[in-house]
Amino acid sequence: MKGSFSIDEVFSYGWKTMLKNFWFFVVLIIIIGAVGGLLGGSNSALANNTEDWAIALTMITSIIYLIAMVILQIGVLKVSLNLLDGKKATYGELFKNWDIFANYLLASILYGLVVFAGLLLLVFPGIIWGIRYRMYSYLIVDKKMGAWEALVESSRITKGQRWQLFAFEFPKAVAAIIGFIALGVGFFFAYPTILMAEVAVYRDLLDRAKK
Repeated sequence: MKGSFSIDEVFSYGWKTMLKNFWFFVVLIIIIGAVGGLLGGSNSALANNTEDWAIALTMITSIIYLIAMVILQIGVLKVSLNLLDGKKATYGELFKNWDIFANYLLASILYGLVVFAGLLLLVFPGIIWGIRYRMYSYLIVDKKMGAWEALVESSRITKGQRWQLFAFEFPKAVAAIIGFIALGVGFFFAYPTILMAEVAVYRDLLDRAKK
């Protein structure tokens, strides 16, 4: 594996793709916010009710919320991959990918446990492991890999690129902060830009690992 991906290039790609598909992303964000807000709001409304039926309903809505958020995460990654590959992106893609739901959820749990364990070991290992295994989600969505296989493959394709991936987090954070403080409207620009920059990084890492 030679060289590193260009942070400037992936952000430039993300920005251009966002502008080209701006209104698509606006509706996408609204859909995600509406689903999350509806289910999250239901939980909040029941939070202070200690009656048995309310507790049971809260547990059910919490499970539904978790499932919905995972499916939406998978759908967003699929949409971003489709755009990267020049394919048509549709909102229906957000709710389709049930075949990889279990692998994605399991891998997310394993990833969270690995990062948490690393953070307990004086923080730094958690940061390194977080970067090392972070591409698992794309590999599951893009390549239909199993949970463990995706984590192992992420370790392989990020080898030699981890400091660059660490550096990539800083402009991402800046873009997110600017988007947040720009009266919230900036989020509609920042989120898709970061999303498409990340998927470009993933594909670049995958291509470099083949060389």
